[in-house]
This record gives sequence, C-alpha cells and structure tokens, in this order.
Amino acid sequence: MKCPYLNRWIVATCKIDDRTYVPSLFQLNEYCKTKVHKRCPFFIKNVSKMNRKKETNSQIPAGEYA
Repeated sequence: MKCPYLNRWIVATCKIDDRTYVPSLFQLNEYCKTKVHKRCPFFIKNVSKMNRKKETNSQIPAGEYA
C-alpha cells in the first residue's frame, strides 16, 4: 500500500540518443518546463556529444566504417 501522504507519483525522464536521465525537481522547474531548456547540463553535455559524433561520421568516406 502506498504512503497515505504521497500526493502524486510522477517521474519525468529525458532521453538524448541512447542516454536516459531523470532530472531533479529543480532541473524540471529551472530548465525543462521553460524556454531555457538548452541551459540544462544534461542537454548541453549530450547534444554536444551527439554533434561531435555526427561530425565524425560525416568525415568518413563512403564505403568505409568507423
């Protein structure tokens, strides 16, 4: 039986590429639910990794593999 004092049970997650993250309540209110979501440390770290990965893959000649 759940705690009678628990108001809601909601978990928010983010997923960038193959990385899943559970933001804190602070992060949800400060970044996720606002127009400044691109300031989120998880967003910054993983989008930059994805962009580097795409750049690396675009530099590989056709027919070759990384």
